[in-house]
Amino acid sequence: MCDYRLVKINRVIGKTENLVLLPREYFNKLSDDNYLEVLVNDNRESLHLSKSYYYYILSQLKKLALIEDNAISFKAIIPIVIHEKGIEFDNSIAYVDKDNKMLIFIDMKSSKYGCPECPVYMECVFGLRRIASSIGAKVGKIGDEGRYSKLPAKLWNTIVDEILHKYLKNLHNIKIPTLRDYPI
Repeated sequence: MCDYRLVKINRVIGKTENLVLLPREYFNKLSDDNYLEVLVNDNRESLHLSKSYYYYILSQLKKLALIEDNAISFKAIIPIVIHEKGIEFDNSIAYVDKDNKMLIFIDMKSSKYGCPECPVYMECVFGLRRIASSIGAKVGKIGDEGRYSKLPAKLWNTIVDEILHKYLKNLHNIKIPTLRDYPI
């Protein structure tokens, strides 16, 4: 089960290629249409949001280091769940496809869609292939029969693992912001 979206980006994409590990509760906010629209669109008038609400969301996105200098400042976002015993990576992702100016968003914890009856199955496979191609991973042939074996859901987990491995193997440090830096 998942929530998949392919969203056109109408905001400048910065040169930053960062992986952002975002606490799950903040990642959940991105699934809200208003947050997602402010993230990808810098034209407030086209969003039909009040000025104060638009700038409130924008300030939240800046505090989360997702927007910097009015540009998208990440390559991928992967949610994390923080427990008493450690950190768990969640197999969901928001990924910037710079070439097509698209944001590929999939939340594997949502119950919105399931592979066998998914109305966005082909778009999901498209997004999966785009990310796999950009990170040099192979996903093989995914036909319509793959929907019944839940193949895309399995492959999304593989893609998120590949991205984590790619970034974490080159990790030099992790900057942890102070408590006052997080939005409430």
